[in-house]
Amino acid sequence: MVADVPRSAGASPPPCRDPTGIRRLGPHRSWTGRKGGGSIDGAAPSPKAAQRGKGFEVLAKDFVGQYETALGSQDWAMVDPLIASNAQVIFSIGTLHKGKAAIRAAYEKNFAAIKSEDYKMTRVDWLLETPHAAAYVFEFRWSGLIRGQAAGGAGRGTTVLALENERWVLMAEHLGPMA
Repeated sequence: MVADVPRSAGASPPPCRDPTGIRRLGPHRSWTGRKGGGSIDGAAPSPKAAQRGKGFEVLAKDFVGQYETALGSQDWAMVDPLIASNAQVIFSIGTLHKGKAAIRAAYEKNFAAIKSEDYKMTRVDWLLETPHAAAYVFEFRWSGLIRGQAAGGAGRGTTVLALENERWVLMAEHLGPMA
């Protein structure tokens, strides 16, 4: 909760921050790095951001489309660069996969089992985004063929991202049922 703060006429409202000092964003808003690499709250750009030049943006929201496309490809080579080496993924059946090797084994098992998969992420709601971390919740649906029979499912997920080497990577994902 943000308290009302008196301000002079014409002054900009204070930034919306929680007690930890982290700016929270609403649905579908994203860290843009601003033109020239400035931060969302007006702080000076990082040295790397300043080197990138005007117009360069590192958008966490771009990760969602990249990840959805990579999963839909059923090709680990497309998914691999989007997963942090120490990531953790919990599937909706409750299985925990720790580290990139375990996540790869689980994803490749699914890729082999589900043919002609169609995977979609919808209702993405950004919970938090800073210059180095982001989190969102979403709904997902998948359909495909398992042993020649039509199959599908749906649920909700929570994902935590980190900015590593100027790109967003998945640090944690927890998938669950729709309820």
